[in-house]
Amino acid sequence: MNRSRRAVLFACGAGLAPLAGCSSLDPDRETPTYEGSRLDAFARKDVPRPPATFPVSVPDAMVSRHLDRARELIEHGPERPDLPNADARERLGADRGTVLDRLDAVDGDSAGHARTPLRRLATARDVREDAAAVDAAYRAATDDVTEQAVADRRTQLRSAVVDFERAWTYRGDDPSTAVVVHRALKDLQTEARPGIAPTRAFPEEPTTDPFRVGELVRQLERGDAALSDAGRLRRRYRESLSEPRPYRTAFSVAASRLRRIVERYREDLHGYIDADVEELPFDQPIAETPLRWLYFWATDGLDIFRTDAEEARLRGDPATEVIARGVHLTVLRALKAIVTDIENDRVSVPETVTGIEAARREALDSLARAWSTDPTVLAVAVAHWAERLVLDVTDRLRGPAIGADETPDTRDGYNIWATYVTASHVAAAVPRTVADCREALRVATS
Repeated sequence: MNRSRRAVLFACGAGLAPLAGCSSLDPDRETPTYEGSRLDAFARKDVPRPPATFPVSVPDAMVSRHLDRARELIEHGPERPDLPNADARERLGADRGTVLDRLDAVDGDSAGHARTPLRRLATARDVREDAAAVDAAYRAATDDVTEQAVADRRTQLRSAVVDFERAWTYRGDDPSTAVVVHRALKDLQTEARPGIAPTRAFPEEPTTDPFRVGELVRQLERGDAALSDAGRLRRRYRESLSEPRPYRTAFSVAASRLRRIVERYREDLHGYIDADVEELPFDQPIAETPLRWLYFWATDGLDIFRTDAEEARLRGDPATEVIARGVHLTVLRALKAIVTDIENDRVSVPETVTGIEAARREALDSLARAWSTDPTVLAVAVAHWAERLVLDVTDRLRGPAIGADETPDTRDGYNIWATYVTASHVAAAVPRTVADCREALRVATS
């Protein structure tokens, strides 16, 4: 996903001149200010986890397999590499320490601190690929890896991807469940692609460029790990089916139906999409008011999910396209609701942090209602952006936009409030969008 617009706005917020805005669009009302220490507390607030709806269980053995492989790889090299290049020696030592720390963290996550079992599995793959990169870099620095060996692994991975795709018929019982499962499987298969088609060649002198070798092997290890998980999950899913039927064509038809709904919304919102904030067709300008943040967050996901859906369509991935169209639709519906509220002067920027806390509670309540929509397996997938927005508040407050010795300021407060309001609207759009997805799947399978 392209998150650059968001990062730029948040990072640059501290450099903007004080806003001449107000609680809504009334120029005579005083701009609210917020207490930074109270805003900082949002970084420490827990976000409820979505219900465990993924229909395929992820046994601990799948996680352990990656962690065991990571330990095996990291133990190939010495704790303190004896290399003539001091920079390489220090970097390898530091990278090795990071992998060991992450191994301990994932291994100690038996209580399930990762938000979902699939996320914990992905984290274990991350550690495994990091370990592979460290091991390969050390072997390259000591002249113990060859271009042919890396090429042979790439050939094997390419063959495995082709075999996996050849055996794929998008089978399932219930189409709403099947579309979520096959989207997850496709995500895993896609992770193998960089290993098959690397963007950089094997260096002529691997001993002088060991970390490029490490990155090439990282991609191969990632592909092996992801494809292994995809195969195991698909096998477990197939074993659970009672009356399986192929859904690939049906998913394509459903995605086309959803695409038409999406395009109708985009036409209705013409003028509010891809527009500069100074040129929006509101009765009163919002560029110099806190509402600019609300417009920003309301539109931020549009390009992301439209691109995701189009790329899925072009590569023949209808399950991913169905979900991406659904999420895109929730963002469009949220934008339409926010535009209507701004046009009718129904948006009130909180005067105090207490009002921001109220916006957060409303966002979480709206998200909980979205997650409870039937079928929940589809609702959790379609509610992805609403959940991500809520989580982003914590990520941004803990991230580089705010230094370790700094506290959030009023502009950050506008950002936090706008994010929660947008999340609430996106989540509120989930039930209707899930109904649209179900209807598209019903028509396509009837």
